[in-house]
Amino acid sequence: MVMKSMRESRRKYYDLSPELVEFGYTIFTPKPVKELTGLLAFLTPLSPLMWTFFALALVIVSLCLTMVNHWNPYEWRGLAKRGQVEPSEGRYYNAWNSMWNVYSATVGQGAENPPRSFAGKIISGSWWFFVLVVMASYTANLAAFLAVKPTNPIKSMGDLARQSKLEYGFIRSYSIRRLFETADTFPLRDMWRKISANPDWLVESNEEGLKRAAKGKYAFITFSGVRFRPISELCAVEMVGQPFYKYHVAFPIPIGSPLKIKIAEEIERIRQIGVIEELGNRWLDAERGRCKQSNLSKDDGVLKMDNLLGLFVILAAISAMGLAVCVIEVIIFKLKKLESENIEEEGGSNDIELGESEGDVMEEREEEAIEEEGEELEDMDIVESTA
Repeated sequence: MVMKSMRESRRKYYDLSPELVEFGYTIFTPKPVKELTGLLAFLTPLSPLMWTFFALALVIVSLCLTMVNHWNPYEWRGLAKRGQVEPSEGRYYNAWNSMWNVYSATVGQGAENPPRSFAGKIISGSWWFFVLVVMASYTANLAAFLAVKPTNPIKSMGDLARQSKLEYGFIRSYSIRRLFETADTFPLRDMWRKISANPDWLVESNEEGLKRAAKGKYAFITFSGVRFRPISELCAVEMVGQPFYKYHVAFPIPIGSPLKIKIAEEIERIRQIGVIEELGNRWLDAERGRCKQSNLSKDDGVLKMDNLLGLFVILAAISAMGLAVCVIEVIIFKLKKLESENIEEEGGSNDIELGESEGDVMEEREEEAIEEEGEELEDMDIVESTA
């Protein structure tokens, strides 16, 4: 099969079968590099809904830590009330400071003063894990965004003629040169003026033209069939615009060949049943392993709630567990306090009973002393009377 147009010098020896496929000339430009621009471009890797729920989660976790600090006796506020820490330390996890500590963990600075209670540690630990996954996903997606294939500003020959950043040209010996030389309308006329003023824009082969385009700052005009050749530089360029200066591809048949009619009939038959279209899709429209793109469905690359919904659920579940642990800690503290009060009451009653028993003993001793003193006086009176 001949993959190019029949030259006039060969037409006296060959006829052509009905056309099999149509080709034309097209433009190969360097693949443009995308850059995130704009004041809020750094927010692009996550969807607006994702950022909204992230901010909401930050506020809710801050409120949970504030509640734990307010009610839990083992937290900074409770310790300060009992005099175990300074009064100023009891304000470490009020509403404002809680939000500041959560934000500090978000940006990788860590909490200035970690929670003291087990419940507070559970909630803080769940937030640290949540932030670790979200920030890692954000960083990875930001890097991927920087590598996303952008839109090529060159869509046609007119776009190429209007711009001034790219040089352009074609193979010096190709027949398309005559098309440019004889053109009297835009854009070919204007393009030829620039090319003729810069003859170094023309190249000697497809390989040279594609290499020059792959390096950047150059657009190469050549026949579209070149994309099926094993040229490594094709991975660094892309074909843009609709083909022009079209030609047909067909089988060359010697003039007078008895097979001409049979070949033509067979080509028409397989065209009608779709074989030619199927073969074209299989061999001409496929990448055939060169610069293969992912088979995954394309999207805008933005992380949405569907991607990290499970992480929000885990954060909510662990935070709820932390609040439950806070309730348990409050109950345990009150039970311990009640038990200590009972022990103090029992100790007080024992002291009272001991004091009463000691008083009775003293009274008995005083009475015995008085009796003994009385007996001594009586003995002295008897002695005096006898004398």
